[in-house]
Amino acid sequence: YYRNSPVFFARSVKTPLMILHNDKDGAVDFTQGVEYFNTLRRLGKPVWMLEYVGENHGLRKPANMQDYTVRMREFFDHYLKGKPMAGWMKDGVSRLEMEEHLRERAAK
Repeated sequence: YYRNSPVFFARSVKTPLMILHNDKDGAVDFTQGVEYFNTLRRLGKPVWMLEYVGENHGLRKPANMQDYTVRMREFFDHYLKGKPMAGWMKDGVSRLEMEEHLRERAAK
């Protein structure tokens, strides 16, 4: 277990990380993604976790696919091109606000 769990190697993470882990993931238990995210966050690592409610290991809904593509671009634009950090990266979005947040982004 120890050799296969990234949680035990979290201290050595140096690269900013954006995790995509959905609540209906049939390949990897959702709680493992949350555990890894929280471990990295508590260690002060630059980490973000995206979750699309109702999605499995991959994204199927076109709106979620589009949103993920935009977020990935914003993430890499910041870390690779030096552009300002996107609002969702800087301020975060709580799970309770996520539905409204996604609606607003889709309307842009």
